Amino acid sequence: MYHRVLHIAAFTQDAVLEQELRALAPLEQFEHEIRVEKLFSLEALQWADIGIMETPLPFSFAELRTWARQDAKLICCIDPTEEENFSVEDINYLDDVWLRPVRAPRVRLRMENLLREIKQNCDARLYLNWLNTLIDSMPDLVWFKDTKGAHLKVNDSFCRAVGKTKKQIEGRGHYYIWDLTPDDYAKEEFICLESETVTMNAGKTCFFDEKVKLKQGMRQFKTYKSPLFDSDGKILGTVGFAHDVTNLRNMDIELEILISSMPFPLLLCEKDGNITRLNQRFIEFFGEKKTDILGVPFEVWKEKTLDTEVSSAESYKYARLKNGDETRFVHIVEADLRDFFGSKVGQLYVFRDVTAEKLLEAHMWRNANTDALTGLANRHAFEEFILEKRKQSLLHLFYIDLDNFKIVNDQYGHQMGDEALKTMAQTIRDIFPQDFPVRLGGDEFLVCVLREVSNTELEQLAAQLLEHLEQKFRTSNILRCLSCSIGIIANGAPSTPIEQLIRQADMAMYEAKKNGKARYCIRNHNDAEKMTELQKQ
Repeated sequence: MYHRVLHIAAFTQDAVLEQELRALAPLEQFEHEIRVEKLFSLEALQWADIGIMETPLPFSFAELRTWARQDAKLICCIDPTEEENFSVEDINYLDDVWLRPVRAPRVRLRMENLLREIKQNCDARLYLNWLNTLIDSMPDLVWFKDTKGAHLKVNDSFCRAVGKTKKQIEGRGHYYIWDLTPDDYAKEEFICLESETVTMNAGKTCFFDEKVKLKQGMRQFKTYKSPLFDSDGKILGTVGFAHDVTNLRNMDIELEILISSMPFPLLLCEKDGNITRLNQRFIEFFGEKKTDILGVPFEVWKEKTLDTEVSSAESYKYARLKNGDETRFVHIVEADLRDFFGSKVGQLYVFRDVTAEKLLEAHMWRNANTDALTGLANRHAFEEFILEKRKQSLLHLFYIDLDNFKIVNDQYGHQMGDEALKTMAQTIRDIFPQDFPVRLGGDEFLVCVLREVSNTELEQLAAQLLEHLEQKFRTSNILRCLSCSIGIIANGAPSTPIEQLIRQADMAMYEAKKNGKARYCIRNHNDAEKMTELQKQ
C-alpha cells in the first residue's frame, strides 16, 4: 500500500480553524504536516496539498490556482456579504468556499469529507495502477473486448505481438489488429471470432487452442476467455489472455482479474447525452435498475430523480432528491470526457451524499435564530430580519409583557411558567399570522409589523390578543391570574434606529402596566412625549 504525507497550509488568525485542523486525525496510509501562518505566503501555498485562505487576498483566485500544485485543493473563507462580489469564473478556481465565521463542527465535517475524497482518489489511482501493472507485467497477451469484438484494453505483450500501439488497437476489431482480410481468415483455421461467441453463449470461462498469424509466422496459443457481466447479469463483453504454447503446449496459466467498484456513485453519458454506463454504487444509492437507465437521456433521468437545484453558483452543484417523504441532498460533480484530440465524447457525473452536512447547517441556523422554548424568532433573527426587510417601510412594534408571571413561576415552578410562555407565543402567532413575532427573553415578546396598518387596526390587534389570551388562561386555575400589558409604537420612520423604537414601545408597555395591567397603550413615534392611554372596552 502507499503512504502519503498530506501538506495542509492555512493562512488565518482564526484560533477555531487552527484548532480543528490540528485535531484532524489522518486517514489510513496518510499523515499530516500542518502549517498555520497569519499572513499569506506564496511559498507555503506552493508547498500545500490543501490550502485554506481568508479574504482579502493579495492575488486573484486564477493566479492562486496557477501557482498552487496541480492537484492542490484550494479553500477560501469569505464573509457572506462577499459572495455576490465573486463571479462563477472566480469561484471555479476554488475547490470549496467557507462562510465566516467558521464553525468548528462545519470545519470538521468538510475537512473529513475532503480527506476522504482525497483518499478515494488515491485509492482509485492505486487500483488502476494495480490493474495496469498486473496485465503489463504478464508475458501473456491480455485483452478486454466488447460484445462486438472491439478491443477496449490490451497489455504491452499484446502490442508487441501485433506491432501496434494501444491507441491504435483500442476500439478496433480483429481484422485490422491482426492485419487479416476476411479471405485470409476463411482460408486458415482461425477460430478467434467464433470463440468469443461461444464464450458469451456459454456464460462461463472457456478454454481454446487457437492459431494466430503474427509477423513472425503462425503461432499456437492456449487461450482462456471469460464473459464480463454487469450487476444485472447482462454480458458486457469478454476478457481473455493467451499463452504462446507453440513451444510450451503443456503449460497452463490461470488469470484472476480483480474488479472493484468505485466507492462513489457515477455514471457516463455519450456525446448525445444518453446514459451508457453506471456503477454498482450508483444503483444502490439511487435505488435504480440498470436496465431502466441505460440509453436514457441524462436530462430525462435528472428531471425524474432530482428536485430543483439548491446551489449552482460554484463549480459543483447541490440538488435535492425526489425520494418520497425523505429529504436527501446530493453533491454533483460534472466533467467532460474527451478523446485523444480533445473532442468531447461524453460526460462523467459523480455523486456524493451531503444530507448530513446540509441538515447540520440547517440545525445550526435554527439554534442561532430560534428560541428553543417557544419556537419564535430570537433577537438575533429579529436583527437580521430588520436589516433585510425594513428598507423604506414604516414599522409598527408591539412590546408585550406577561402580567404576574413571576408569581406563577415562584409558586408553581418553571414548568408552569414555561407552559404560560408557550401559550403566549402560540396566541401571538394566531393573532399576527402575517407578521414577525420575537421572544426577546424572559416573559417579554415583540411583534414587528411591516405592512400598511392604521392605528385603529393596531388597536384591534392588541384588543384581540388581550381577549384571546384571557380566554386561554381562564381555563387553568393556575394561569388564570395571568394577563399581558402591551405597548404599541406606530408608524416608526425608516430613519429611526430600531433600538429607539423598541425603547419607545417598552415605555408604552410600562405605561399600560402602571395604569392597571391587562391593557395596551399606543403612541406614534413622532409624538414620543405624548402618550394616549386606551383601555380595553
